Amino acid sequence: MKSKKWIIVISVIIIAVIIFAIVMMTKQSNDTISDEDHLYSDSKAVIYYSTTVDNTFNSVAAFVSKDNTVKGYAMDGLELGSSTYSEKTKTILLEDKNSLKFVTDDGIQTAKFDNPEYTATSKGFLSKNNTFYSVNNTGVQEQNGEGYYSTIRYGNKDYTDSQLVDDWIQAVGNNGEDTIYSFVNYVSIKGEDATDNYRLIQSKLNDKKEFETTTIDKLTSLNKLKDISIFNDFVYKDGVLYNLLNYKDDNNEVKTDLFVYDLKTKKLDLKPIADYDGAEFGLLNPTENIEMEGDNLYFVEDTGAVHQINMKTQTTKVLYTIDKGTNKDPLLQIKNNKLYLYILKDKAYYLDVLDLQTGKQLTSDKLQGMDEALNLGEGTNPYDLLILE
Repeated sequence: MKSKKWIIVISVIIIAVIIFAIVMMTKQSNDTISDEDHLYSDSKAVIYYSTTVDNTFNSVAAFVSKDNTVKGYAMDGLELGSSTYSEKTKTILLEDKNSLKFVTDDGIQTAKFDNPEYTATSKGFLSKNNTFYSVNNTGVQEQNGEGYYSTIRYGNKDYTDSQLVDDWIQAVGNNGEDTIYSFVNYVSIKGEDATDNYRLIQSKLNDKKEFETTTIDKLTSLNKLKDISIFNDFVYKDGVLYNLLNYKDDNNEVKTDLFVYDLKTKKLDLKPIADYDGAEFGLLNPTENIEMEGDNLYFVEDTGAVHQINMKTQTTKVLYTIDKGTNKDPLLQIKNNKLYLYILKDKAYYLDVLDLQTGKQLTSDKLQGMDEALNLGEGTNPYDLLILE
């Protein structure tokens, strides 16, 4: 009699274990990426959770489907990592510490590199050879002689390569065709007494699938300024690069100028923005924050204030202030006269869409499965929002 009871107990335990395993496998298949997923066609956004430079945990790319469910993809940790995409090739680029990953409806193809990177700077797509690029802050490279370097990793599903670039790249833009424009800052390694040496360089993709890097301008007029910080990647439009520049003048007063560089005439024009003088501020989310729509440049201050600058008159306007949600650190992208927000509200994750001019909420979609996707990483922080629509 006792033996029958034990048989029943053991059978119940076995059945419970099987059910638990099935539930966990089903749960994992719902929350993580599989080879069968049509990631490009089925996704409307990618949210990149990045690690810090001093840990060894995974970064996580959270793919938001059109039905607002989320699946996670774990990658080698990369500080300030992000993603971009090409509608032309229907491919999403993910960057991580050791590789570039090309995401299509056929799956994820990984191209590994011998030298790891630890801190990302920028990313983009050039139509020549359908080339994605990922710019990284590489640091001091003793094997190449004393000096500070950045690295461009680039390619597509068919080929990848990398090239070192002298100096510290701080901001990047591109013409969409074959050229990357970079704002670089000389960093003293040997300890010599040297003033800051800001330059604008270009890295142009040639027919041999190599980037030829040359100096466009030494920007010597910036050497007299102190505590320079450039806000974001450049906005490129019709041969002109736009950005915002913070600095201190000879009286240690904080100034904010509109950085306008004409690539044809090689002329830098710093246009003072009177409304911002004396106010040192930053951007809420640096990766997709500054955008140009028509004659207006838009950005979102770290307070949540949405700013509009008319490029012709340099007049400014605060259009409205967004609700930053529970975590006070939402991600955003300005695109197609809309403001997209990835935001935490009352312990739930949302992707909101606002009218850029008025701040009126157009949609607010609650995302399902984000917590489970984020379990693939540890110690990550939301850094980049990529809208695919």
